[in-house]
Amino acid sequence: MSVQQTTKSLFVGVTTPRNAVAGDVLQSFRFLGIKVDKLGIPELNSLVRQAITGEKKIVIAGHNLHSLYVVHHDDKMRLFHDQCVDYVHIDGMGVVLLGRILGHPLRRRDRVTYLDWIDPLLNEANERHGRVFYLGRRASICERLPAVLRGTWPDLQCRTGHWEIERYSEDALNDKILSAISKFKPELL
Repeated sequence: MSVQQTTKSLFVGVTTPRNAVAGDVLQSFRFLGIKVDKLGIPELNSLVRQAITGEKKIVIAGHNLHSLYVVHHDDKMRLFHDQCVDYVHIDGMGVVLLGRILGHPLRRRDRVTYLDWIDPLLNEANERHGRVFYLGRRASICERLPAVLRGTWPDLQCRTGHWEIERYSEDALNDKILSAISKFKPELL
């Protein structure tokens, strides 16, 4: 493949409509070696609701400028996005800007950070008495989080797990965390 062909494949975007969100057409865009979906908070919550009621597992990831860099420099992250991720919301204005420069109809409203999304997502989970498993890195945060969440969302069922890298081998840690997740059967992870 020539440099020109490679460059063209990186920069030329493709808009792919998909049926996904409550019968509406979901627009996806490919550029710079990534795929993003045009998803606002209502669409994201609808995808989560559909997955829970249909008892399906979906993976929703987000792209910002840092993840764009990581996908191009980390084979595991690229493989994760290629093989495991079902939907990708835009998690940064830099991605919106790049998409617009490359001719895609993206706007500020198409960007949703986790800070924007967490309250509406947990509000819906609380209404359903939903089960949320938080996997974190620090034990101190994981120990306090359930009480903090119950203060705002009293009907939310919450469990936590953390990466105790200093205490356990990676294989033992994976088994411990996967066992805790499996026993709890979370709707949101």
